[in-house]
Amino acid sequence: MLKRDNPAATIAVLLIEESGDYYHKPEAIVITDTDDHTVVYCQDARYNFIQAALHKHAIGAIAQKGVLFRNQHLEAKQIDLGEFQLESPFGVTTREEIIRTLFRRNPRQFWFLEKYIDGKS
Repeated sequence: MLKRDNPAATIAVLLIEESGDYYHKPEAIVITDTDDHTVVYCQDARYNFIQAALHKHAIGAIAQKGVLFRNQHLEAKQIDLGEFQLESPFGVTTREEIIRTLFRRNPRQFWFLEKYIDGKS
């Protein structure tokens, strides 16, 4: 189970296109909270690559124009925080609520989030 945390400020889906491929697939969820702490949720095997990319390029820059990093093209799609606040009983959206909601809405696309839900992490 995820520990309780500060409310989320921004949410982005990180999309990665492998070299020689033509399809960007979601490989991470990047959440920044109200204290500017960024947390990455992804498959374990991709964690170091994604962290290195985020240290070199800000998530905002990736969202605006996309970047090429280690011969792979990265894009980020910002998610509107308001759609999660409607589902939250107090209008405060924690990372835990966001991860649960994203996985529940589309488990095939966000399969890598399952390990963070219900004490599986």
